[in-house]
Amino acid sequence: MKLKALATPFALFAGLTLGAGAFAQTPIGTITVTDEQLPHVQAYCEDLAGEHSDADSDSDDSEAGPLEEVQTPNIDLSSITIDDCEEAGLVE
Repeated sequence: MKLKALATPFALFAGLTLGAGAFAQTPIGTITVTDEQLPHVQAYCEDLAGEHSDADSDSDDSEAGPLEEVQTPNIDLSSITIDDCEEAGLVE
């Protein structure tokens, strides 16, 4: 019985430590993004920030173009706003 009591905390610790990388997820707005999807969302947020700053500027020299369609499986990028990106720390 003592062996089980001693081994259980170590097994639990090892399982949680080794599995942490597989479960790394970042909440952005109403969705949760995995580490594999994060670079696509980062690029989308940077595009949003670029359009947002173009809309705020008073110069009429440049026209803000539409966002490039980013293909990311299992993520609805249209649900992410610039405020969500700023809150997640992906843009300033």
